[in-house]
Amino acid sequence: MKFGQKAVTVLVALVIVVMFHNAGIAAELKWGNDLKKAAAESQATGKPILITFTASWCHYCHKLLDETFTNQELIARVNEYFVPVVLDADENERAVELLGIEAFPSTVVISPELNVLGRIKGFHPAPQMAQHLSPFCKEQKPQLQQAVVKKTPAKPVAQPVAARMPAPQTAFSGMCLVSMLDDRDLVQGNSKITEEYRGLRLHFASEKHQAAFRAEPAKYWPLADGHCLVASVKGENETLGAASTAAVYRGKIVLFRSLEHRATFAADPRYFAESLERMQSASR
Repeated sequence: MKFGQKAVTVLVALVIVVMFHNAGIAAELKWGNDLKKAAAESQATGKPILITFTASWCHYCHKLLDETFTNQELIARVNEYFVPVVLDADENERAVELLGIEAFPSTVVISPELNVLGRIKGFHPAPQMAQHLSPFCKEQKPQLQQAVVKKTPAKPVAQPVAARMPAPQTAFSGMCLVSMLDDRDLVQGNSKITEEYRGLRLHFASEKHQAAFRAEPAKYWPLADGHCLVASVKGENETLGAASTAAVYRGKIVLFRSLEHRATFAADPRYFAESLERMQSASR
């Protein structure tokens, strides 16, 4: 065999070895540990954030990371549909407090608008975890394509006046206001138990919660109509708060633009509350 033929044979063998070696490399979950970067990526891609809270002393936390989140099918699903973040609870006490984490491990799914979409408590094997995450594994349609569809003219059809009236917009991401205040918990309201208030559609966790709101709507209505006190006082362009950031101050629900805004408020709540009062008084 000539030298050139030997070189080609060796090269082919090396390529085959490398191919088989790479084929055997397991995919890894693309965990992040920076909430700000995750939020930015979530808003850019439209993917929800998947936050898993663990602790070094928690046996089932290690079990979740070492067994559940090493499953190749689950890794592929999480990497495709989520922005995954893993946080040590002892090093991220503020996030634990803000999101109301009470047990470990805990997994929270948050929308690009920073609303809590779902919670998964405890350890679950990969098949069960995949089922829990399945409702949030949705393809993000490009906004341009949606805009083109909306521009397509449709043949006008005569409708009653009531049918032409726009439906009330669901407020506070469908979260139950009564649960926020009375139960200090973020609970997704039932779409069949609703109330229209101030031109908005409110969802409630139960008929009991709905009755409580009907009796005292002003009690449960968020301060500043749900606008972020910090963003309002600072004069930011966007001030509408997110339900996932809800806090209670002086018996009133307060919403914020982000967790960072909430932390700023927590450092000096009296300043922002009084500043808002002065702004409202001046505008009257």
